[in-house]
Amino acid sequence: MLVVVVLSTWISAAFGEELLVRGFLLNRFANMLGDTRLSWFFAVILSSFVFGLGHFYQGMTGVIITSSVGIVYAIMYLLAGKNLWVTILAHGILDTIGFVSIYAAQQKS
Repeated sequence: MLVVVVLSTWISAAFGEELLVRGFLLNRFANMLGDTRLSWFFAVILSSFVFGLGHFYQGMTGVIITSSVGIVYAIMYLLAGKNLWVTILAHGILDTIGFVSIYAAQQKS
């Protein structure tokens, strides 16, 4: 079951969310706001907040944490020259570590 969850996460979260949020929304928000340095700043904040809201099922703490992680991913994306593979890999690795940790903790109990 762990393998299925991890593979699903790589497809839906790592690839899907990064394509939608960083690949599409971040760029669209920056373009809509004028494609200036300041517009990219606000686009990072806005797209990360949308990313966080997508995790509302985790409660307000989940929204805040996920929005913060979204800011990190957005900065990574921009520093990598808008290379989406950097954030896809980071997202997938982080989620994999999380699920493997949950699995390992369940095996101990």
